[in-house]
Amino acid sequence: MKHAPHLSGMRLPENTLGALLLASMLLVSACAPEVPVTSISDIKRSTPEPAEPAAPVLPSVFETDGVSAFLAARQAIYENDISAASRFYQRTVTTDSDTPLLLKRSFMAHYQNGDLEDASYVARLMERRNIDFAIAAEPAIADAIISDDWPAIIALSEKIASHQANLALAALLRAYAYFGMGEPELTLRELQFFDQIVADTGQKDSTVYQLQHAYFAELQNRPNEAVAIYNYLAETARLDNSYLILQIASGLWRYGETDTAIMLVTDKLPASFNTAQIIRHLENSSANTPEIKQLMAASFLELSWFSEHAVNAGFLLPRAQLAQSIWPDFDAASFVIALNFHNLEQSEKVDNFLALISEDSPWYQRRVVLELEIFQRGQDYAGGLAHIRAYQKFVANHPQQQFDRDTEHAFFERWAGNFLRYQKKYATAIGAYKTALDYVPDDWVTWRSLAICYERTSQTEKAEEAFQKGLSLNPNDAVALNYLGYWWADEGRRLDEAIELIKKAVSLYPRSGAYADSLGWVYYKQEEYDEAVGWLETAIQLDPTDGIIADHLGDAYWQTGRTDEAYFKWQLALELGLEAEAEAVTRHKLQNGL
Repeated sequence: MKHAPHLSGMRLPENTLGALLLASMLLVSACAPEVPVTSISDIKRSTPEPAEPAAPVLPSVFETDGVSAFLAARQAIYENDISAASRFYQRTVTTDSDTPLLLKRSFMAHYQNGDLEDASYVARLMERRNIDFAIAAEPAIADAIISDDWPAIIALSEKIASHQANLALAALLRAYAYFGMGEPELTLRELQFFDQIVADTGQKDSTVYQLQHAYFAELQNRPNEAVAIYNYLAETARLDNSYLILQIASGLWRYGETDTAIMLVTDKLPASFNTAQIIRHLENSSANTPEIKQLMAASFLELSWFSEHAVNAGFLLPRAQLAQSIWPDFDAASFVIALNFHNLEQSEKVDNFLALISEDSPWYQRRVVLELEIFQRGQDYAGGLAHIRAYQKFVANHPQQQFDRDTEHAFFERWAGNFLRYQKKYATAIGAYKTALDYVPDDWVTWRSLAICYERTSQTEKAEEAFQKGLSLNPNDAVALNYLGYWWADEGRRLDEAIELIKKAVSLYPRSGAYADSLGWVYYKQEEYDEAVGWLETAIQLDPTDGIIADHLGDAYWQTGRTDEAYFKWQLALELGLEAEAEAVTRHKLQNGL
């Protein structure tokens, strides 16, 4: 159908978090032997703890019995509300602190939500009951890193290594700890063990694992080796992640390889990053080797973010929060946390972590873009447009922030055009899109958006030219193929061309109900009603809540003599919802037929 597409932020499918929590928890617990373990509290603390830790005080809204709290926690996880799940599980532990599965689920809810103190409390309960759960040692590891307790890190890393997915991370942590203790031979031994583990997975040459060796080369004052690794990654790695690009560029800059670093930042980073500001940041940053805590925080984040192991990938959110607790100025971790909470629609936490990213951070412009996605999700298009214009003014007034690349100018003008188009201010949106094309003339997405605005303002010839220009740049733009084909079909013209455009869109996205509907509607316009019924029935199976599809299918049923079914589909279309004009037409059909 020809409705203007809205770009949306990423969102986890319903119950993704619940499935992730449960699946990863069960996987870890299934692989870890139920054996007595070294006490975290004995390692961490020099003074004895009370016989039993005191349970935290709970808000009154969660004052309920343990069974009810457990059920509420399960429902909260189903709804991807890990904050509520964490608080409800907290309540269950006060009434039942002996059931292993309950304790594990409680720990995971706290850990995912970033409630590290509560997670540590539950971890200590599990230790006292000899309930082995490998991941439960991670908050204590963070505490040990913060306090430079290297022996504790070594002991705790052995605990998390009871699950195979954590072997590489555990070896790396031990290597850092031995380096902190001044034991170079033991450091080398653990790095060799790390290499063996990674080689067994077939990922030894991956960018993130090579980075770990660059970090240790810097720590151990081997500059030639560090530079060689950074240069190798800059030349050969498939750099499709902005974080990795920035890490490599920063490493190169520290050793005077500024031209290569600038090339990476300029050529590889997407337009959502402000390259001029990043280069100024690199110029002003210290040439000294990062502190060991900063590198350990980076390794914690990276070995989850870029792991091919499902368990590690599932722990990206809590480990990012762990990394940020170790290194509070770790802006990349703050952004990852904010993005994950944005996907979970927990706006307060998003705001809290975005606020940590300051104007002079390499991640600041990416913060602004995520804020635009938040405006878009909330359909506050006027607010989003104001946010764009305020940021553009800020950049213009700060020489060190001014955009170096045309792609950055075009990026924000396209966003402005989108927010104007969503408000149906099509004429003004045309101006924004044309400005974007002045900077980047070959951006097919902007050509498509411009074409939509021309069509909505009845500038037919300009709209068709803009659609054709965009399709010449990207012949597989299914949105443009469908929009143009449906437009022609809806107006009953160029039907042979329309059907070919929509057939291609359907072939590109066969699971799209909207595209199947468009194809059925073209057949309807060509009076091939049986063919139309087939495609429209497919469309409504793919998207059973779309009122327009139901309305179209009602029309097709009427034309094939299936009048009772036609009335039923028209009534369904009204129940599903139509725009005012279409609703009036459908009510007339219910009264009089076609």
